[in-house]
Amino acid sequence: MLIDHEKLDILYTIQPENEPNFVINILQIFISSTEENIALLESSFSDNNNDDMTRAAHTIKSSSANIGARDLMDICNELETDCRLNRWHNTKKQIEDVKEEFNRVKIYLKNHIL
Repeated sequence: MLIDHEKLDILYTIQPENEPNFVINILQIFISSTEENIALLESSFSDNNNDDMTRAAHTIKSSSANIGARDLMDICNELETDCRLNRWHNTKKQIEDVKEEFNRVKIYLKNHIL
């Protein structure tokens, strides 16, 4: 399952009555901020900047958890852990996995919710 709809349902329950596009706005912000953080992952990897890569992985992990994108969250959790432990042997593949899973989530959101 790309998106845990129970997580989305929680967002709908906190949606203010006077903001009918609240959840849509959150999902659009998720997409744009994740695109920015994926670019940061890639540039940080190229620059061997472990701190920025850890921070970007953590940010994507947290925002993915908030919208119920569990697989993306899990991939980023593993990447963040590896970065914190300075384990770079699989980093390039992990970044590719993040990009691939994010694209799947983004397509799903655009086709089914946005």
